[in-house]
Amino acid sequence: MTGSVAWLLAVLLSSASAGEDARVVFGEDDRRDLGELSESAALRAMRSTAVMVHQANLIRDEGEWLLRGESYAKRHGLCANVRFAEQPAPGLCSGFLAGPERMVTAGHCMRQAHDCTNNFWLFDFAVASSGAPRLRFHDSQVYRCVEILEQRYDPAAGLDFAVIRLDRAVTDREALPLQAGAVALPGERVAMSGHPGGLPAKWTGGGRVTGAFGPTLFSASLDAFGGNSGSPVFLEGSDRVEGILIAGGGHEDFQQEPGEACLRPKRYPDAGASGVLIQRIGVMSHALGTQ
Repeated sequence: MTGSVAWLLAVLLSSASAGEDARVVFGEDDRRDLGELSESAALRAMRSTAVMVHQANLIRDEGEWLLRGESYAKRHGLCANVRFAEQPAPGLCSGFLAGPERMVTAGHCMRQAHDCTNNFWLFDFAVASSGAPRLRFHDSQVYRCVEILEQRYDPAAGLDFAVIRLDRAVTDREALPLQAGAVALPGERVAMSGHPGGLPAKWTGGGRVTGAFGPTLFSASLDAFGGNSGSPVFLEGSDRVEGILIAGGGHEDFQQEPGEACLRPKRYPDAGASGVLIQRIGVMSHALGTQ
């Protein structure tokens, strides 16, 4: 990695904070709800993707867990007609199941011990074919972080990942397979599963790899928002994880249109886009026991 590239990556990564990493749309908004999907790889990936929520937003109610949170519009000051404006948005970060008790997320989502102990991880926070978001969860969908097994947040080295241990094994869904020797190349098509803006899970396709930065990072024109930190990224048509989203690549996020008091996501053209930053899965192979 050249000195100039390392400096740029350090600047971009050092601006990342939990849940506030990237808010940008390239071309058309390609985010889709679970109920809109039919592709088998996308459905498998969504099932093993989880969202991190603060413990204050999840309460015990009649033997289940009830999720609470502001709407997407209220939380971010968005205009009422922005996509998904009325959906709840309590999520802080995304992650994926990498083993029976192991979750992978971005390093800046787990900077302190309390980031582990004060938050829950939920599976199946999504909008299914009914059109309504799931807000009630069984015990088998709710987990706590009990240990940060490995955490790296080193912008100068281009590292931003965490591997955590859950309070018990997940037995009703599979860990996502990892792409051995993952080397996504410029021009290849990619997709992502996660919780943009803290929303119910979205599948985001239509992206392309826009740059490669050695063995640690690549960039892609994926529509990404705060809350996507830790989202698994795949080559199109595959459920093998190539990497995790970690930063927005220095793009501006929301913008205010003339005459409006609310905000809208800022759009960038697909052509010539520098893209968002993705940590290659290979850099955490030791922590995942795949080396």
